[in-house]
Amino acid sequence: MMSRRFKLGTFFGIALFIHWSFFLMPALVAYSEWSNGGRWIDVLLTLGFVVLLFACVILHEYGHVLAARAFGVGTRDITMLPIGGVARLERMPEEPWQELIVAVAGPAVNVLIAATLGIGIVAFYGFNLDADGESNMFAHRLFAVNIALIVFNMIPAFPMDGGRVFRSVASMFTNHRRATWLAMRLGQVIAIALFALGISNLSNLPFLPFIAAFIFWVGMMEYRQVDIASQVKDLRVRDAMLRQFCVAPIDSSIADFAERAADQLQRTFPVVEHGLYRGVLQLEQIATAMQTANGQQQTVGEIARWDSITVDEDAPLEEVLVGMPRDATQIPVLDTTNKVVGLLDTDSCLRRVALRSGRSHNPAAPASIDYYSPPGDER
Repeated sequence: MMSRRFKLGTFFGIALFIHWSFFLMPALVAYSEWSNGGRWIDVLLTLGFVVLLFACVILHEYGHVLAARAFGVGTRDITMLPIGGVARLERMPEEPWQELIVAVAGPAVNVLIAATLGIGIVAFYGFNLDADGESNMFAHRLFAVNIALIVFNMIPAFPMDGGRVFRSVASMFTNHRRATWLAMRLGQVIAIALFALGISNLSNLPFLPFIAAFIFWVGMMEYRQVDIASQVKDLRVRDAMLRQFCVAPIDSSIADFAERAADQLQRTFPVVEHGLYRGVLQLEQIATAMQTANGQQQTVGEIARWDSITVDEDAPLEEVLVGMPRDATQIPVLDTTNKVVGLLDTDSCLRRVALRSGRSHNPAAPASIDYYSPPGDER
């Protein structure tokens, strides 16, 4: 979802991106205004209002991330989407009351904005809602939108702010995994209701079905991450890595190594030189090179990839499984001397987690995974 985005800048040490789909909203709004007979000035004023609206949303997201920073939680980045902002925290606060504060910090920013606008409106225009002037119209609309943002975000539809408040309170009475499951289910029920409302009133609420689908899908994905984390809690990469694996010598010819690779179950082969890690060779690269005579004569080092992902054997397994890109399925595991000591098959780990979860339908049940280690292995 975040693959095509443009960097707007870095504020408070946190990168702010705009997803390409973000531009669909102002384009649709401008077209709607123009098609309804609006003048160019009306179109420009409407676009200006959209910019102010998303400025409020950006401030909302920075409210979350700055509150999280106060509890020692970093933020990878913030991405603006047509339906709002997504702040990617490195992790959630450990204590439920901390998550509660982080969740309400965003709407609190909108409360502050609305209060400031309200005071300004009363100071300049009094209580006359019919006062003329573009500035008055902008102020009233922006005030109303911030109130709407507060109300909408506090709907207990996980992963929205209200849903996170619900989870944080539930976590005070049960474990984090079950609290997330309860919040996800409640959020899905609300998402279905919002979707039905949007479909039945599509002309007035064109974005509501998309927001509802986003709530349903993201809530489910976040529960999956929490489920994975609970299954592998306190485990390190070395506890789950494959200890029997094949490496590719950097000076070996593709033709020679292909014979050896054909007998392996691996798709990724760590490339080594003098026993130390240098890169990776994918099975697809070998198959492509073997199709030509020149390719067969190439060495492993000539076609290996040098910018591949690796993990430390002491890294927490939870962080690796949750944060690793989907296409990184077999990852070389290195020790402190840059020697390859294992291969982490993330697909296999995730399947074992899913199998374990499938056997236990009670999200309150304690989670654990047994990883086989060879007899006598003391590492």
